[in-house]
Amino acid sequence: MVGKWVLTIIAVIGLAFAAAAEEELHSELPSQEKPQSPPLAAAEEKVHWETDYDVALAKAEATGRFVFMNFTGSDWCIYCMVMDKKFFRHKEFIKFAADFFVCLAVDFPRFKEQDEELKKFNKEMAQKHLVRGYPTIIITDDSGKAIGRSGYKRGMDGAQYVEHLTALLGRANLTEPKPPPPENIYEDDLD
Repeated sequence: MVGKWVLTIIAVIGLAFAAAAEEELHSELPSQEKPQSPPLAAAEEKVHWETDYDVALAKAEATGRFVFMNFTGSDWCIYCMVMDKKFFRHKEFIKFAADFFVCLAVDFPRFKEQDEELKKFNKEMAQKHLVRGYPTIIITDDSGKAIGRSGYKRGMDGAQYVEHLTALLGRANLTEPKPPPPENIYEDDLD
């Protein structure tokens, strides 16, 4: 009997959180209550999301950028959809991501088809990085070592999320992307 009540309470709390997220996804505050930020980017201006971890690491190493791993439930997670709409499509985030990150989508869809090998690999990545919920953001260096962790930040827009990520990288003493390695280095040149 007590078990049924506990499950009922958990279900009600879950529905309340989902309703709050849904409201935030679709609501707009009057302009006098919210500072104006740059508009969302045009459709052709967007973040490029890799889905192959090895490709993302190779690009990060070649460009001196970090890997921005977005663990998401893209077709069912309300907060993931809010992040996509409010943060990842924002002009400031798009520019920041282009300068600092190779973006990697680690997706756990419920309704979209996904290759079984990719599902397995995404699950392994979530276990490796101790992902317990969505959205979870893990920032790694070009070797795959985690240097920062974040998630959905209620009340922020894309510009504020960029400030948050800058502070996160600053705490890791990594506010500048590493320069790319020089081309054509041979062992003889290192002496």
